[in-house]
Amino acid sequence: MLGFLIFGALISGCVTSTPKRAAYDTIFTIGVTVDQLMTGYGQAVKSGDVSIEDQQKVKKIYEEYRKNYLKIVDILSLDMDSPAPENLIAIVTELTLLIGGLLEND
Repeated sequence: MLGFLIFGALISGCVTSTPKRAAYDTIFTIGVTVDQLMTGYGQAVKSGDVSIEDQQKVKKIYEEYRKNYLKIVDILSLDMDSPAPENLIAIVTELTLLIGGLLEND
């Protein structure tokens, strides 16, 4: 369910007036969504609801997300017309589904 919400938010960012604006809107939405997701996840970790194995999975995917996210922010700051790349959307979706599944099991 959460994955569909993220996908909808990402797509809605693509219908704004210019490709540059759509890219900024999409990247902003991705950042906010992942920040909120990681806050909930952090609370679950603190309360002991997430196994070490699952924490390692999340850490690996999150590191890949951050690397790609920061790369896209750099590209946008160079004033290139670039929509959110497919690989970043895929990484965010994977992270969302993993953490969403972990939090639902609480």
